[in-house]
Amino acid sequence: MLGYIDRWLERNPDNELVAQIGCSEYQLKNGVSFSSVLPDDFASYLSNSELMITHAGMGNIISCLEIGLPMVVVPRIAELGEHRNNHQLDSIEKFRGSPLVNIAQDESEFDECMSEVLSRPRGNVDGFPCRDSLLGYVKMFLDS
Repeated sequence: MLGYIDRWLERNPDNELVAQIGCSEYQLKNGVSFSSVLPDDFASYLSNSELMITHAGMGNIISCLEIGLPMVVVPRIAELGEHRNNHQLDSIEKFRGSPLVNIAQDESEFDECMSEVLSRPRGNVDGFPCRDSLLGYVKMFLDS
């Protein structure tokens, strides 16, 4: 995913990016990256963002849904050695069609999602009518 981001930023240099990359050895050439970000800093970055690029972790998805922030979600794929199974693919499928969740499974789809999300007018939480039903679904999914 970081390679997708770096190459996209090379082609779109007017965009800024801050990334929490964990223990990845990949270092972004075209953005600012941290191995970890404190919770208050993370909340600040999130509230000042136009979108979030994330793997299909429920914590990030819920955080974005709560504030109406669009996401480009790149699920980790077991066959590529990115995860132990394909639970991220299974989980994210429940969100397909949501105006906030844009799913990219390869670099071409990533580029399309980025273009689509950034071409939309900036909205707020009220601009996404399915927000409450999506949050309810996620909470029900996590409680079961």
